[in-house]
Amino acid sequence: MLDELPPEKNDLRYELYMDNLFSNPALYSYLQFRGYSATGTIRENRIPKQCSLTNKKMFVKIDRGFFETAMEKSDGHLYVRWMDNSVVTMMSTSHGAQEIEQLKRYSQQQEKNILVTRPKVIAKYNAHMGGTDQMDQNLGCYRLGIRGSVKS
Repeated sequence: MLDELPPEKNDLRYELYMDNLFSNPALYSYLQFRGYSATGTIRENRIPKQCSLTNKKMFVKIDRGFFETAMEKSDGHLYVRWMDNSVVTMMSTSHGAQEIEQLKRYSQQQEKNILVTRPKVIAKYNAHMGGTDQMDQNLGCYRLGIRGSVKS
């Protein structure tokens, strides 16, 4: 599929965004080798053992808005774990975690809106994954039949 992408103009690289079904370190390394960057959510069992992120079960007890990062020195992959309503784990080859922003979230405990810290890598992912999620939703609403009959 990468071979089908039109060539980059003006040295602009493609940035690929994907969900946890596809994200894994081997794929991200291959994409880096081909000159593409990637960002996406990642499943717990695909995070390298040597990665220094706090265990997901322990992370649930941390306050909303807290995040931590880990960088794999061998391949340059960034791992980010952020606490929102649940634990979100991201992997990226193109974004850093130094840039953060404040956003409003509703707190059921305090029954009001509160400011929560969020790394920009998560904001970028949310901005670019919207189209894919919309397509998945539309496919779920409209069952497509692929079967056909061959007439001779």
